[in-house]
Amino acid sequence: MQTELDLRFEDADGGYSVKALFKSPTTNLVNVLGQPPTLDRWRTATLFVAGDIGIVYTDPSLPWWKARLARCVRPTSGALTIRRRCLREFGQAEPTWVVDCMVPGVRSPRSLRPLRAASTDVASQILMHHAVLFAHFPALGPGQQT
Repeated sequence: MQTELDLRFEDADGGYSVKALFKSPTTNLVNVLGQPPTLDRWRTATLFVAGDIGIVYTDPSLPWWKARLARCVRPTSGALTIRRRCLREFGQAEPTWVVDCMVPGVRSPRSLRPLRAASTDVASQILMHHAVLFAHFPALGPGQQT
């Protein structure tokens, strides 16, 4: 599971996987790397930076996801994929788990160009500029892991 974490806690085991989802209707949730692509492979809390939704916290242990796992997460030969539509539905049903934010280059038609940074760098920038999230990661800098 350690390889699934993009942001790691310094003082405890665990952390978050971070995924960017800008235009595609799906994205890889877990790369299975030759293992069977079963739904129980999703074990890590995940932060999605979804350009048209915001930052979405997802966790396979949340009741909403447990009830909709088979519909929202699809096994493929190399990964488990998750549907953008389900992230949006989750955000509408459970707004507590969504941080509305503007992702440069995605939601603003006048922005210069879409971001092409790695998901960890994007997450670092968002966490540093959003007071509620930053309170949990005060020493975080661009490209760093907690």
